[in-house]
Amino acid sequence: LTSGPIYSQLHSLPAMNASGTVGFRATLDSGGFGLFTGNGTTTTTIALTSGPVWSGFGDTVSINAAGKLAFRGFPDGTASDGLFISDGTTTTEVIRGGAALFGSHLTNYRIGRESFNDAGQLTFWFGLADGRAGIALATPPAAPAQYTFTNVADTSSPIYSNFGGSFPSVNAAGTLGFRAQLDAGGQGLFTGDGTTTTTIALTSSPTY
Repeated sequence: LTSGPIYSQLHSLPAMNASGTVGFRATLDSGGFGLFTGNGTTTTTIALTSGPVWSGFGDTVSINAAGKLAFRGFPDGTASDGLFISDGTTTTEVIRGGAALFGSHLTNYRIGRESFNDAGQLTFWFGLADGRAGIALATPPAAPAQYTFTNVADTSSPIYSNFGGSFPSVNAAGTLGFRAQLDAGGQGLFTGDGTTTTTIALTSSPTY
């Protein structure tokens, strides 16, 4: 509640896992912003701009069954924001802006509320320096190392022209759901894992 002594504003796009724990971003009465998880009884602080680590956060977060939060974070003292995962104790970097990705460099990205699964995989929309845009899946390493990235779909294919406004989701098996604008015109809904893509619905059909 914003009537309490902690939050002055609760921001849009909270996320909830199957156990009813909610991840959210809030402006604080004491100043600055924070990321939190809560179930109505217990609230966990994930990250705060009042500390020495963060200067800001993206609007959208995603939470998995373990209560870990995926988010876009802007670290203090650096121009490179990135995607991170944290439980409030341990924070893991997934990727930073400007990083090498799919033969180019990452220039823009965003996640949705259902972009983080229980296996720790994170899907995100990406824009690259060479002009391509697409949907990627980041898979955590089995041992301490860098994430691996799967290009599930991008605009270099003869099918997709854009993924604007798409907030991809991912299930427990690592299959993504996403919306795309098509080279042939119209839009479509698809699922894919980087190997197989399934068409769910097309606006060119007589139904939609």
